[in-house]
Amino acid sequence: MSAFVDLYAALWNRFFGVERYAKRKDLAGQQMLFGGEEPPPTAQQPAWSATGYRGTGRNDQGGIYKHGPGAVFSDADYFAFTPEAARRYGPKIEQQDVSLQNPRHITNDQDWHDLTAAASVNPKLNLGSQNPELIRQAADQLSSYLRRQGHDGLVVSNTEKTKWPYRIFGHDQIVKFRDPQTDMIPSQPSET
Repeated sequence: MSAFVDLYAALWNRFFGVERYAKRKDLAGQQMLFGGEEPPPTAQQPAWSATGYRGTGRNDQGGIYKHGPGAVFSDADYFAFTPEAARRYGPKIEQQDVSLQNPRHITNDQDWHDLTAAASVNPKLNLGSQNPELIRQAADQLSSYLRRQGHDGLVVSNTEKTKWPYRIFGHDQIVKFRDPQTDMIPSQPSET
């Protein structure tokens, strides 16, 4: 029977010029493909993924941000690596699988300085100015640069051993840029 199925698939492909894939189980219960090779993947697999946590419901939303007017990137969602870190942003903790195709990893001060230098942005993101507009401009310029480089987010880790990533982000976290074409996120603070 298997030879017949393979012959049928080969004839189908030859006469219609389209490869057809179908799955069936052989007598041993193993899943087999007929029609030749494995079909091409239907969806792009994430290059990086982790479980992230978001904290919400904090009464004083702005109190968490010591050095600036709010979250670094206004066009992103933030996730902590642990529920404890997420609790800084509120007592209600949501767990979510976070996937990124091409994240930029920040693991030390040199990574941060290389990134901000390439983007022509002050490594302090103008936080010393205490001017929310200047801080937002620097963050937006950095976000634009990262997107132009093909990054869909940041993975910030090892912050307890760094100076600037710790001052900018406060703890290890995942920053996932929103896709303006597809992400319809209701208006909410962009925080962990």
